[in-house]
Amino acid sequence: MNLVAKEYVAARFDSDGVLILSEFAGAADELKQAVIVNPHDIGALKDSIERAIEMPRRERSTRMRALRKRVRDNDVARWSRSFLEALDRHAPRNVQLDPSATDPADRHREAQTDNMSIFDQDAQSARAAEDTREARDD
Repeated sequence: MNLVAKEYVAARFDSDGVLILSEFAGAADELKQAVIVNPHDIGALKDSIERAIEMPRRERSTRMRALRKRVRDNDVARWSRSFLEALDRHAPRNVQLDPSATDPADRHREAQTDNMSIFDQDAQSARAAEDTREARDD
């Protein structure tokens, strides 16, 4: 749902429209100019829809411009760059990263040692479930 909300904002070429977003969606933390609602509160959801319908064009436009700027400025390139920079900051001291590499991803690929690993929770969970099934079958 996070990408759907961002796609809606990105697709709005006329700076109009209102994004109504569940407070439980991860995008709600980032897209604060949306109308945020608890989808389990039917009365509040109804009020939010009415508010969006009756919202003055100027407010809709102001909100949508701010949302579009946020989506444009926080794209996947920025996210990946900040993620890799955080990895650099927290890399074990015995990992020698190539300081001449301009792209953080290149610095990780050029690591001198291979003792740094990233834990893949989904893969680990799948292997654990498989091990459990095999143990039950025995």
